[in-house]
Amino acid sequence: MADIEARMRDGLPPLLNKHCINVVGRWSVLAGPQCSMFIYLMAWKDNAEREAHWGGFYNDPDWWTLRAETNVGTELVEYYDIHLLSPAISWLNHAEKHGLPTIGALHELIVQPIANGQPKVAQEYLEQTAFPTLIKHGGDILGSFVPQSGMNMPGIVSIISWPNFEARLAGWKAYWADQAIQTALKQQHQQLGKYLLGRSDIYLLEPASFAPIHPSLGRIK
Repeated sequence: MADIEARMRDGLPPLLNKHCINVVGRWSVLAGPQCSMFIYLMAWKDNAEREAHWGGFYNDPDWWTLRAETNVGTELVEYYDIHLLSPAISWLNHAEKHGLPTIGALHELIVQPIANGQPKVAQEYLEQTAFPTLIKHGGDILGSFVPQSGMNMPGIVSIISWPNFEARLAGWKAYWADQAIQTALKQQHQQLGKYLLGRSDIYLLEPASFAPIHPSLGRIK
């Protein structure tokens, strides 16, 4: 991880800036289904912009020089998982009401499937119940996104900010015990025979020390 962080810190930023690739967040994975892993999030106007800028990047000889220098005879990156996401309406409405979040020292990436046929209701649940209850118990909503391709579709990908690990433990305990969540889950199960949001894949993330997290994750330029 030290080698990949060095590449992301020292070599890549000038190249990314050169090709107008807007990285709005960088993290090391502390715990989760896959470790060791480095995650970075980019903001794009649309897929055409993404393809054009990455095309310029990969056709740049400076990238191939940097890649050879930092690989040092091996492959520094074994593989990439690429996920195309769009901002969730629940997050956009939440952010409009509450403004920019507190960045915090510990972040939590949560990937969840949404019950088939229920994306609209799930977004309403997130905006009206889940997000406010998380904030009530010490978390904050860095971002929430809808996957446009890949697994967990329909689904939701959210990034939660916590002050520290102890605050996360206490916050989730209080969240699940909160009457608003208990009532909502009971109603979901009565109406659907299951819950709106399925089993989660959870990653605990440490923000990169060498680059600040953009507080709007690219939602605001």
